[in-house]
Amino acid sequence: MTPRDLTMMLSQAGALQRGSVIEVHTTENGAFNSHVHHLMVSYLPDATPPLPSALVLKQNVATEWGRENGRREVAFYRLLAKDAQRFPMIIPYVVANYDVSTGDSLLLLQDLSATHHPPMTRQQQIQHEAMPVETTLLALLHYHRE
Repeated sequence: MTPRDLTMMLSQAGALQRGSVIEVHTTENGAFNSHVHHLMVSYLPDATPPLPSALVLKQNVATEWGRENGRREVAFYRLLAKDAQRFPMIIPYVVANYDVSTGDSLLLLQDLSATHHPPMTRQQQIQHEAMPVETTLLALLHYHRE
């Protein structure tokens, strides 16, 4: 992701109204279900509105389930944004795009990984280590509703 590409993405989404990105440092995340990159971003001093310097870029994997999950995730963030004050626990998106013709999705969110950590690792989830029974019950409830 180049500064020019990110500036264009932010501007087209209406997130950046003035100014531009001058530097982007990217670190890949080993997520298994999507392509995730952590971005450290520097903006020109006149950039408005103020945007986070730590961002997460999330794009779907090129599979049928990856495209469907990406579509749903973008729809989820867009839906919650309509009534954001009711959902303060959800990170508001900076950019949420879904391309109907390709099925590709893109989410750009504030990166809170420096201060927030998952309660358990992916490996613990797979092995059901220390997973509260409530989590399993909630997952089953969602599974049977679809």
